[in-house]
Amino acid sequence: MAYNLFISHSWNYSNAYNDLIRLLDSKAYFNYKNYSVPKDDPIHNAPYDYQLEAAIRNQI
Repeated sequence: MAYNLFISHSWNYSNAYNDLIRLLDSKAYFNYKNYSVPKDDPIHNAPYDYQLEAAIRNQI
């Protein structure tokens, strides 16, 4: 069974995010699909909260 995960985070705190991903990847029995916002395609085009919310909902 694979889990669909969206990990809410800020790239300003990428160490914590990366540590979590390493932990998840180290568990061979835990299968998941990561739907988090990728570092190479961040959400920068959302100047208003409602636009950011919509972009995050679309990612989820």
